[in-house]
Amino acid sequence: MEIEDCDCLLRPPHFAIVSQALAHDTRAASIKGLSIVELSILAAVRRLIALGSERVTSQDIYTHYAEFLKAHPSAAPSGGVLEMHLSLGTGSGGALQVLCMHTVERLLRLEFLVWVDKKTHGGASKEHRALRLALCPYQLLEIFEKEIELPSAISSWATQRLVNCQKSF
Repeated sequence: MEIEDCDCLLRPPHFAIVSQALAHDTRAASIKGLSIVELSILAAVRRLIALGSERVTSQDIYTHYAEFLKAHPSAAPSGGVLEMHLSLGTGSGGALQVLCMHTVERLLRLEFLVWVDKKTHGGASKEHRALRLALCPYQLLEIFEKEIELPSAISSWATQRLVNCQKSF
């Protein structure tokens, strides 16, 4: 009996299935290494998309995240960059905005977020350029629900199912 006659050979569809599973597992493993602020920013993008935003910008992300933190002050980040900006005398809103923008930049470098258009849209600032998730919002929701432990307020906010409704915090 020759190898070609055997039914146990892997075919191209088998490799595609395995490749998709590995890519999802790798992305999930990478997400597990992110900070709470980075995970919160990803959750904000997922929520904005679920709420029907056609364009998600850094400014939109900051606004959505800031509104969540206003409703849930115990979920506010502490230490690191935020406290450094507070010690420099910028207001907490300004410090949070700087933290959010730095976090978006980091997520872009890590390729969890990508620019919708590589061009600068006639010189538009980074805060007003459209972004999108590098993975499907449903995949991100599944990762938040099953594979990551978050503080309770952030977890419920990150995993809340939204269907083109009014903003809900």
